[in-house]
Amino acid sequence: MKILFLMPASPLGDNISGAASRYLQDLKALASFGHEIHVARIDQRKRYVGLTGDAPEVDALAKSFERVEIADDPKRSKVIEAGLGALDPFAAAYPGAGLIGREVRRLIARHKPDLIWVEHTDIAAGMTAIDCTGRWIFSQTDILSRVRAIRLSAGGHRLTMWERASLDALRRAETRIFQFAPVIVTGSLTDAARIRAMGGRDVRTIPMFYEVDAPAQLEVCAAPKIIHLGSLETTANRLGLEAYLTKVHPHLPGSQLHIIGSTKALKAPLTELLQQDGVQVIGYVDDLRTAMRVGDISVLPYEHDTGYRTKLPLLMRYGQAIVTTRAAVAGSLIDGLESACVIVDRVEDFPHALLHVLTDVRERERLSKAAMAFFERHFTREAVIEMYRGLIEG
Repeated sequence: MKILFLMPASPLGDNISGAASRYLQDLKALASFGHEIHVARIDQRKRYVGLTGDAPEVDALAKSFERVEIADDPKRSKVIEAGLGALDPFAAAYPGAGLIGREVRRLIARHKPDLIWVEHTDIAAGMTAIDCTGRWIFSQTDILSRVRAIRLSAGGHRLTMWERASLDALRRAETRIFQFAPVIVTGSLTDAARIRAMGGRDVRTIPMFYEVDAPAQLEVCAAPKIIHLGSLETTANRLGLEAYLTKVHPHLPGSQLHIIGSTKALKAPLTELLQQDGVQVIGYVDDLRTAMRVGDISVLPYEHDTGYRTKLPLLMRYGQAIVTTRAAVAGSLIDGLESACVIVDRVEDFPHALLHVLTDVRERERLSKAAMAFFERHFTREAVIEMYRGLIEG
């Protein structure tokens, strides 16, 4: 089978971002079946700035790799944007869809693929714009209108008329894409249900997978750190940390919170909250085995089910004792999860849960071992590969 793999201007890597992890996972899974794969990045010129190549990774998995740049979106006033959103929400939300679609047509004519694998909603919009009738699968990472609504509403912000109009246009445009795509695959059970409710015809769920990577030491550490993992540029991480530093950290005197992840786009109020005593910003760490020990305590203090689907398996991979809100893992509530981590209903419940895990060595050891066992059962290549086989051969 010949597969055309389309992705945006994103790096590929297990420890860069959730999207980068998912793109690499999908590419590895498809390549493992021995199919001929041709990879093309399609994105706006501005999004290639600072992006390094993935030649070694892609060369090992694909027969060819092409970079395609399209023009940046035109700048429009709020009045024009709102008017266009009311008349043609798809054109308002995805102005570059036609350009992407044109490049997709060119790539299809060149490679004549049996299957097109599409990463990211922008490229799925391009497929929709050209009314692609070939066999294609859309690998979805986020419902963008939902994530944007969460970001805009943060801190009790009341949406302006323009913001409401923009969100409505994006929601209607995404609905059109979900209804047009022949098959959609997502890593979230809750997103799968939402996409079906929006009219998705064939929606599958495949969890994240990572290769087994033994921690640097297998013994449970004696003095655990509390860790938050994730780039502070993303909505879920930023809002989750703000909630933790406001509602949890002040109630754990003497505790140390270690924050691992990119800090390139810090903004208020998080910048001020990070100045508290007992908060250590580590920044990006290339090899997580050097920063996360078996038995350290990792927190997922999120009030929405976004920002966790790649992170939860990664934390389990390294034997973390995980404390999370129920909302944060709602999309991964696989049988047995409740015995592999501590699940609380609200961020305000974290202090009591964390104190228990911090002071009970046996419970921390049990959680660490249960997390690693859960990872091997559900989040390895061997655990999910047949789901991919059924998807592309079905």
